[in-house]
Amino acid sequence: MKNVDNGTIGEIRTKAFLIDRFWILERSIDIQGADYIIQRKLSEKNILDKIPPRFGVVQVKFMQDSNTSHYIHREYILDESEEPRREFFLMLHTGNEERKRKFLISAPEIKDNFKICEKGDNIGKFYIPGNTIDNAKYEVTNNKNSLDKIEQAIKLADFASNRKFLIKTLPSFSVEEENIDYPYTLPLKNGWIDDIPREFSKLKKSLRSTMWDIEEFTNKIEIIFEKTSPLEVVKELKELLKEYGENSFNYSLWDVDIEDLEEATQRHQRKYTLLNDQGSLTNYLKIQKELNDEIIGFLEPRIESFSKNQGFSITSTYNNDLTNCKFTTKEIEKDDIQISSSTHGTLYGIIHSTQGAVTFYYFPRMYGGYKGNNWIEKINNAFDIFISPTMDEIFFNLFPQERE
Repeated sequence: MKNVDNGTIGEIRTKAFLIDRFWILERSIDIQGADYIIQRKLSEKNILDKIPPRFGVVQVKFMQDSNTSHYIHREYILDESEEPRREFFLMLHTGNEERKRKFLISAPEIKDNFKICEKGDNIGKFYIPGNTIDNAKYEVTNNKNSLDKIEQAIKLADFASNRKFLIKTLPSFSVEEENIDYPYTLPLKNGWIDDIPREFSKLKKSLRSTMWDIEEFTNKIEIIFEKTSPLEVVKELKELLKEYGENSFNYSLWDVDIEDLEEATQRHQRKYTLLNDQGSLTNYLKIQKELNDEIIGFLEPRIESFSKNQGFSITSTYNNDLTNCKFTTKEIEKDDIQISSSTHGTLYGIIHSTQGAVTFYYFPRMYGGYKGNNWIEKINNAFDIFISPTMDEIFFNLFPQERE
């Protein structure tokens, strides 16, 4: 009876978590948990479409304490190709009404971090130990971020299953000498080629060979096209460029520099991994949003009256786990800032940076690269200028080995 009660608690909490973002279409229940089948709320799609939207599956488990363990069927996590199912998530609940907590684990995370039982009644299933609820990186501390994670996974599953780039098989044509209009089979001398059917057949064979090359090229592009990791796409595109040459791609006409994209995605992935593994990702993003709101709120009523020599400094203080962030923002004059090697320059820079406190300065009217029709739009579009330096310092203070 206790298991049934816990299962009901897990169901209710999960449904409350999902209901605002997804349609909950069905569920199957056993004594160990429930599976919720969910769909993104897209009014322009429905189940009767020729290509229906993909569904997500959220399996619900309740953990009484760290001594409670669960097992997940392998086929929930891996498809026939042993690849993780993007649309599957495990949701764990624990605690009573005063200390309730929830954890969200994706199929790729289960594949990478949990073991498959090799013996016993649960052989072949993934083993989810009770101490999983002690791991901060799986805990849901921000509902929006976790719902975004589920929604993006369903989007990617939808894309990967339905989207096909070009055709799989190009048509074949007859290349026999007989496949030619009748007049050209007659032995009329033309002064150039003795045997038109033979040469025409050779031309078609060359075209067929080219067509097979195009098919091989197209199939490789199709495989790359279905990938959703920028790093994987860039890596395989560079291999294809090496094999076929840049002219095969009209490479010079591309709107994106793949070297820049590769560098950016490598840095992004590294930062994501470090923050997520430490359990600091949610708090880091929270500071970033609050910092943006603080600066925008400070500048909006002042920016119109600022001269080029007027700006602001903002000091961000926070705990080592990136909680309890506070800001102190004030107007400054250009003469207030002593430019040194520790600052970026006359426009903006870092005055002070230690673990737990970062001070940044900026003179907004000195910058000429804004985008927007008025100052409010301009400063709202200048996120990287006045947010990135502080957030980079917070990251590097947290992970000093990453500082270049």
